[in-house]
Amino acid sequence: MTTLATRAAEGLDRRAFTVSDVERMIEAGVLDREEKFELIGGEIVPMPSQVLPHVIVKSRLARWLMQHAPDDLEVLIEPTVAVKERALFEPDIVICKPQPFVRGYLAIEDVRLAIAVADTSLARDLAKAHEYGRANLAELWILDLNGRQTLVFRTLNGTWTELSPVPFDQPLEALRLPGDALHIAPLTE
Repeated sequence: MTTLATRAAEGLDRRAFTVSDVERMIEAGVLDREEKFELIGGEIVPMPSQVLPHVIVKSRLARWLMQHAPDDLEVLIEPTVAVKERALFEPDIVICKPQPFVRGYLAIEDVRLAIAVADTSLARDLAKAHEYGRANLAELWILDLNGRQTLVFRTLNGTWTELSPVPFDQPLEALRLPGDALHIAPLTE
C-alpha cells in the first residue's frame, strides 16, 4: 500500500488524532498495522526507509546493549511506545521493564532509556525529544551519525535536561547501566 503524504495545510489547523483513534483506524482497515508511521502531536507521520548506516549502527548498538543490560531489564528493537494520548513513537532501541507477551504498545512509564539513531532523521528526533520530556522519560539518546555525537536528554530532579553532546570517541554511560561505558565510534566503523 502506497502512503500519500502532503504538507498542503502547513500553518493551518488540523484535526489531531489520539492513540485510540489510530487503533480504530487500524481495526477499520484505514491504516495497515504493518505500515510504518508515528503519531507526533496528533498527526500521522509516515516513516522513511532506513538507510544502511542507520541499520548497521542500530544492530551493533542493540548487540552491545543486550550483552550489558542487567537481567531485570529488556532490550527491544523498534517497539511502538505510547508516549502520550497523541503520540506513538517508534524509537530504534529501548531498554525497559520486562514486558508481558500481549498485544498493545509499550507504555512510556516502562521505558528506562530510548535510543534514536539519526542519519536523515535528526530534526524529527529532536522534535520528539520534547514530547519524551513532557512524558517524563528517564533518558533519551539521539545518535547523530552525521555530527558524530550523541545528544543526551535526561530527567534530572524532575526537569527534562539536554546534557552536553558526547562525541562518539568519548565514553557514554546510561543511568540504568552504571559502570558499563560505551564508545559509539567503533560501532560506526
